[in-house]
Amino acid sequence: MARTFRYAARGLARTPTFTITVVLTLALGIGANSAVFSAIDSILVRPLPYVEPDRLVAMMETRPEAGETVIAPVRLEEWNAANSSFEAITGYFTEDVSETTGETPSRVRWAGVAPKFLDVWRVAPLMGRDFVEADTAQRPTVVWISERLWRNRFDADPNILERTIRLGDPVGFPFEIVGVLPASFLFPDRNVDVWFPNFSSYSLARQRGWLTYTGVARLRPGVTLEEALDDLPPCAAAPLFAAC
Repeated sequence: MARTFRYAARGLARTPTFTITVVLTLALGIGANSAVFSAIDSILVRPLPYVEPDRLVAMMETRPEAGETVIAPVRLEEWNAANSSFEAITGYFTEDVSETTGETPSRVRWAGVAPKFLDVWRVAPLMGRDFVEADTAQRPTVVWISERLWRNRFDADPNILERTIRLGDPVGFPFEIVGVLPASFLFPDRNVDVWFPNFSSYSLARQRGWLTYTGVARLRPGVTLEEALDDLPPCAAAPLFAAC
């Protein structure tokens, strides 16, 4: 066995270019296979880290002139009120904004969320409360922050619910921190550190052409996806800029 290894080593040493090419090819192949396996393991093998993830459904609007689009806030309200197949329907969008609470500004990603956001995900804040309609009477004035931001930016302050965070360009607005979400909650993506209530009540947002949200919903127990699609209310096909 030792003689075989020595012979192989001498042969490889005589053709260094070929040897390097083979080693790099093997490394790339192993790395690619590891990445694919990791993706399959996390997406297809391991369950999503939410309660009953098989009942979660992504939702989009479909328009003859534009195909699939994001969803107007008023649509979500109508669908929540009129359907009997979903426990809750919500939506979200993300943006990058400046965070200027401390001496050193930073860039954070925040998510605007529709009503029933935590209901769909069956997630409770680690600290604090859910959003309520009064939080957005004029503009959003409150936020949840991630457990990561709470620890890294606020030193895991136990009185975090009495503090504010400044967000937005160029100098930022103060937002009251009303909740800290668990470290395991990484939605819409693992880079989101702040969530704010986007309960759009101003007139423009009441129009069906005000497309805002990527939608997600939770099916009721025993309801199939096909049944749920048939159950969406007739106002889903109503004309733009009109009330249902």
